[in-house]
Amino acid sequence: MCPYCKGEDILRNGKYNNKQRYICKNCRKTFTDFTNSVTYNSKKTLDKWIKYAKYMLNGYSIRKCAEIVEINIATSFFGDINFLTV
Repeated sequence: MCPYCKGEDILRNGKYNNKQRYICKNCRKTFTDFTNSVTYNSKKTLDKWIKYAKYMLNGYSIRKCAEIVEINIATSFFGDINFLTV
């Protein structure tokens, strides 16, 4: 399903960075399985964000989570915003 127009008529459209790309026949936009996901456009791995989320759910502060997972505090803050909007 297209994340933009919710159309179901999609085609595979090559790969980019080993990620399958798709094109919507309705709106002609391209996307991957990760488009609009929490990790979309993130340079951090999904494993890092999962580890970060586990610490957040256990009550750790943003600063402490960033320290444990070894990411910048600003990255931690903006990543936290992405998690909260899901």
